[in-house]
Amino acid sequence: MALKKDYFENCKWDSPILYVITAEMVQGIVEPNIGRRLTDIELERMHYAMLDNTEAYYELMTFIISSAEQSIDNTGNQWSSIDKDFQERKPTFTENGYQLGL
Repeated sequence: MALKKDYFENCKWDSPILYVITAEMVQGIVEPNIGRRLTDIELERMHYAMLDNTEAYYELMTFIISSAEQSIDNTGNQWSSIDKDFQERKPTFTENGYQLGL
């Protein structure tokens, strides 16, 4: 079954969430590619299929490493607008060395 939206708050994670895959995101990808939305039970199965899929896990690791490498490369000051937004944002608090907030 799907988790409530405040699930992560209840878990008291000590690190910010960088990326979330929601059921609606899945449905938006699945429906045009498979031809229909997944049922609730299929979404439940998918949760476990994602945990057991070693090939996809490898692709996730590749995605994370590739994204990290892209974020490090600031050739031509390509990240200037993102950096500016980050600098102007006022963090609500810092936890475990991460700035968190709006």
